[in-house]
Amino acid sequence: MTGFQAAFRFIVAQQRSRVPRPAPTRQTLSLELGRARYTADYYRGGSAAATTIIFLHGMSPLGISDPRQTKAALALASAGFNVICPEIPDIRNLQVTGESIEVFIRLVETICRDAKVCPQGRAALFAPSFSGAICLKAAADSRIANLITAVCALGAFSRIERSLHYLMHTDDADAYARLIILANFLPRLKIGKGLKRYYLAAAHDNWNATASRNKNLSGFSQTKMAAAEMKRLTPAQQRLVHKIENDKPFRRELGNRLLTVMNDTLAAYNVAEVAGQVKAPVFLLHGASDDVIPARESTELYPLMRRARLVVSPFIGHADTAVSLKQLPDVWRLISGFAWYFRCAQS
Repeated sequence: MTGFQAAFRFIVAQQRSRVPRPAPTRQTLSLELGRARYTADYYRGGSAAATTIIFLHGMSPLGISDPRQTKAALALASAGFNVICPEIPDIRNLQVTGESIEVFIRLVETICRDAKVCPQGRAALFAPSFSGAICLKAAADSRIANLITAVCALGAFSRIERSLHYLMHTDDADAYARLIILANFLPRLKIGKGLKRYYLAAAHDNWNATASRNKNLSGFSQTKMAAAEMKRLTPAQQRLVHKIENDKPFRRELGNRLLTVMNDTLAAYNVAEVAGQVKAPVFLLHGASDDVIPARESTELYPLMRRARLVVSPFIGHADTAVSLKQLPDVWRLISGFAWYFRCAQS
């Protein structure tokens, strides 16, 4: 199958409400890293010798079971690829840690050594948003750089501090991403001690509320976990939560203070610093109006890569792969971009 054929099948598969036919087979695997075990979903869409794509899930409470993840994985499989989706608990649990990068690198090594799921001993990487940055960092690592045939990063960032600045300083920035930042880093400040559980609960509430309004998702309803956590906070903590939510100048100043306690994370997720070390071709796809990670992050990464394609589209959302065929003005650029990525992945 050519790159263009694979790209067309990938996009067409996401137009359907049902599983693509013929349906790719799906099974659950267990990947061992020392004493730790990691769950993975394996979608077989091609022959045993078909190209393997390692699809790292986004920061969703459902991990590899997120309906958007499974739909995209099935679409990749319907395009003729064998797709393996490892689940990293820290990412599923909305934790921003440098350790996730190391875990992913070791998972890639393990997968590429397994001839049953990766017979060629090399694989392509595919991931949205925060996880796209993890893939880029991993692909630059000397231990696996030669194992990667191509990378597709959807709505990734070049430097995490700029994304934090955007989320804390921009009024209409995505609330879910802002809550994750607060859950992970506000407790590092003295004033934020004891607030991690509240902000994680608020992030889950936000995710469920958004999912319940999505006409393409079913079975989700709004939750009130944050309200329960709020009752456990002291009056001073409650006042701080309300101030962060309603006092915009204070929130912006707080964002600047958070940067002072994030040195380890800033270093771990500095993608721009290692972009030139990524040997594999990289497809950067970004929504022009992305309200989580601005499109400038991909446009600034693009010239730093050895070999890359960039598509910034007004017709897709944050880290989105669901391209409507009704978006004719842009569909050709999107098909061309994915065709290039698939062609590189198969090489």
